[in-house]
Amino acid sequence: GTRPSYLPAVTSGYVGHIAKFTPAGQYLFGTYTQDMRSLQIDKYGYIYTAGKVPPIESVNITTPGTHSQSKNGITEDVFLMKNDAMGQRIWCTYYGGAHADVLSSMACTDSNYIYITGLTNSATGIATTGSYKAKKAVPPTGTQYDAFLARFNAVGKLVWATYLGTDSLTDAASVVVTPRQDAIICGSSFDI
Repeated sequence: GTRPSYLPAVTSGYVGHIAKFTPAGQYLFGTYTQDMRSLQIDKYGYIYTAGKVPPIESVNITTPGTHSQSKNGITEDVFLMKNDAMGQRIWCTYYGGAHADVLSSMACTDSNYIYITGLTNSATGIATTGSYKAKKAVPPTGTQYDAFLARFNAVGKLVWATYLGTDSLTDAASVVVTPRQDAIICGSSFDI
């Protein structure tokens, strides 16, 4: 049967969902949230989801004390959410700048850090001071995207973030974490 979850019904518009089943196929719970693109489970059983926040959001899903509780752009931003093993939201934050920010992948570490990666057209709101690449390669235009990699801690605070890319379209498609806790990303670039 259905157990209580974070958001048990669709509020309006296009939403994402999580459903949990036992190995025997028994439905444990289901919950809705924003449009999800990636799902990870850490060694403690916490469920992490990440995806996109649409230009006009029907429900603000963030929680106080996290990196950002409001959208930064007029287009889509990224969200990162931590739920307990039964789907109850623990925290949620937004991440992004003034232009389009698109999530591609997410990975969890054994030491409770979460990496997210994707592509962005935002010139601000992405990289942290002192990061590998603190500035976007070119100003925002319709086709000039850079990849990004961001690291969050166990309570939804941004630890660091960086741009990756040159004067072309650069995308980060996937991120994994090594046993040493290093992040490895892959992607592609297209010279325009």
